[in-house]
Amino acid sequence: MVDITEVFGRKLAALRAHASQLTDWDPEEPMRTRAAQLGSRVDRPLCEAFTVLRLRELHDAALAEPAATD
Repeated sequence: MVDITEVFGRKLAALRAHASQLTDWDPEEPMRTRAAQLGSRVDRPLCEAFTVLRLRELHDAALAEPAATD
């Protein structure tokens, strides 16, 4: 989780800058609600969740080969 409380206004302004995609829909309420839900998990006002993928190099040629399909 990353605390986005201080930058939430900037995030919202950046999204609102794409006015042609938003038409008359205001994203603030659903975005704030979701960020508050995530923040409540880690005792912060507003958060975003991220998943970090750690890729590794395969050194074993047998592991690098695709599985046979019969």
